[in-house]
Amino acid sequence: FLGFDLTFPQLMHTISGVPLLPALENPLMQKEDEQLKITGSENGNYYTCYLDLKYGLISKIIVRDELGQIQLVQEFKRFVKVGATRAPKMIRYIRPIEKESLTIFYDKLDVNKSMSAKDFFIKLPQDVFKIRL
Repeated sequence: FLGFDLTFPQLMHTISGVPLLPALENPLMQKEDEQLKITGSENGNYYTCYLDLKYGLISKIIVRDELGQIQLVQEFKRFVKVGATRAPKMIRYIRPIEKESLTIFYDKLDVNKSMSAKDFFIKLPQDVFKIRL
């Protein structure tokens, strides 16, 4: 429904406010105001990513094609503290050529409570060979 390829893991990372950056070829980093600008390319697309230095989170990703036309803009704004983490209350996808946009705005954010490793148990068959390192 979005009109562009978005895998389930990418969607989950984006909705949680922690988008995945592609493995950029020859990435360049430079400080711009209170942000770190990261540029590079991957599979014929050119990326400009902005990392908010105050929160250590991505605030914007711009994807351009070979001709330099903007294909997609992802924005992350209004960062709030939820427990020990920070997350954006607003996430926006913009596709300028198609004149489409999708904005997700959270009224309330909750983070799952921490769980101990003891809360997880996997029952193994008797004949399983176990190696402890």
